[in-house]
Amino acid sequence: MAKRALPRTRRVPTRALTRREIEELWQLYHQFVDCPEESFLRSLNATGEVYLCRDRAGGALVGFEANRVVTVALDGRKNTVIFTSYADLDPSFRGMDVLQRIGLRRFLRLKLRYPFRPLYWMFTASTFTSYLLLPRNFTDYWPHPQRPTPASARALMDAVMRTVGSPEWDPETGVLTRKGKLRYREGVVADDLSVLEDPDIRFYAEQNPGQATGDSLACLCPLNSRNFLYFLRTMVRRERRVREASRPSHRTD
Repeated sequence: MAKRALPRTRRVPTRALTRREIEELWQLYHQFVDCPEESFLRSLNATGEVYLCRDRAGGALVGFEANRVVTVALDGRKNTVIFTSYADLDPSFRGMDVLQRIGLRRFLRLKLRYPFRPLYWMFTASTFTSYLLLPRNFTDYWPHPQRPTPASARALMDAVMRTVGSPEWDPETGVLTRKGKLRYREGVVADDLSVLEDPDIRFYAEQNPGQATGDSLACLCPLNSRNFLYFLRTMVRRERRVREASRPSHRTD
């Protein structure tokens, strides 16, 4: 089977999305989540940018990421936070670091704009696969299985959630409580309890006990030099393993 090419990715301001593109986004998102279309569209409209990922062969939408850049002042210092509202990818394109490549582009663009300002990435993990983006790609992030979340990180997450206007936000637990308003079709611990053998997934389930009814765990990752270098090394190692696995064997028996 031929290896798939990386999808073609284009950044579009949310306000510039066409009606056809919005319908494509909803159709792709609805494959993974059972929720009202109106809720998705309302949340999408509150974002500032969308990265559209299209199959190079036929042009079909195979993934997207929607973000909002938030500036929060704490203790007299401005912090820039990339708040990701949506990130979905067709299963046949996973394992190719598609979302990670988008993250790298996004980081470099903002770092050039704010070279001396602290940068963070924040999202709410509704699935354990979303949460695994942190332990699989970074060394510093919260909540972390081995380290308590510092008060400064909690304060920043709370400030961001209040800025984006999430009424379901509970700052005490760090969770958005949705009470069954949506249901994910994959990445739900209750659907396959064997995944709890993974310590990172087990930690996620402990932090987000209401996941089966749509609850989401707020996650924060500093985009500092330590995380940036760790992220690059991780990407290089993954790509090397993929190349080695796809290399034809010359063994003869």
